[in-house]
Amino acid sequence: ALLRHTRQSLQAQANQKEVEIQISAPAQQSITADEAWLKRALENLLSNAVIFSPRQGTIRLTAQCTGKEVTFQVCDQGPGIAPAVAPRLFERFVTTRHGEGGSGLGLAIVRAVAEAHGGTAAVVPSQTGAVFTIILPRLLQRGCPPRHAGESRLRRRPRRCHALPRHPPTTATLKVLA
Repeated sequence: ALLRHTRQSLQAQANQKEVEIQISAPAQQSITADEAWLKRALENLLSNAVIFSPRQGTIRLTAQCTGKEVTFQVCDQGPGIAPAVAPRLFERFVTTRHGEGGSGLGLAIVRAVAEAHGGTAAVVPSQTGAVFTIILPRLLQRGCPPRHAGESRLRRRPRRCHALPRHPPTTATLKVLA
């Protein structure tokens, strides 16, 4: 239900540009997460994909379950991400839409949601378009600090987005696709 509901919430915006949103996920897979925040993170990625997609383009919203993790991915056919901007894209107030209404908070929220669930958010280098991923544990572990390669879990202070609670307040087991 999660991917379908996310697509449905952006369908009108996509229809205006004649953009097709394809979804794909294994049947009957689930994740324990805060539904409202996870849906918001996916909506932020999908909204950006619609904005940057060419007219009559295609966006892929997928979920892949591997062992103890779920990888959500949003791929579009837009202009892609400039290599100089990519490392800072998830920082607050960093935007590529100067003068076009972008606040620079959408991807910061995506990262905060992923980290609050003990996961990560990233932009993946791509030859065509932009590819964003959110990787989350299938079972939420409360109190789990963000994971970063090469950083000690004990020494690292979690980053916070002031709009996001330190730990997701309500969790449920969500069907990824069905």
